[in-house]
Amino acid sequence: MAARSNTRTEILAADIKSTLLELLEKASCYAIALDESCDIIDDEQISIFVRFFDIENKIFREELLAILHLKGNTRGEDLFKAIDEFINNSNIRYDKIVSLSTDGAPAMIGKEKGVVKKIRDENQRLIS
Repeated sequence: MAARSNTRTEILAADIKSTLLELLEKASCYAIALDESCDIIDDEQISIFVRFFDIENKIFREELLAILHLKGNTRGEDLFKAIDEFINNSNIRYDKIVSLSTDGAPAMIGKEKGVVKKIRDENQRLIS
């Protein structure tokens, strides 16, 4: 029985993610917030939140877009690699990201190799 409910949970999660990504495709722009943290067993992860105007329902939405589990180091390059892979696999466009917020960790805001710098390299108009 546990396997069956787990499958339902996975199906529902995939449907919610798919719907959210469809809404993001229709949005003219969005703001992203990133937060790096450890879970209860000390595995590093990064949470990606998105805020955008939902054209269909005519409301602003703020949603958890993804939680990415990080393997190995958590340097700026490592964080950006995980984020970039997710963005590219999800057909999210860098040029639609107008604002980026982070927790202020050095790996996020480093001038040379930080996540903000790497994302700004993809979108020069980014506000962070």
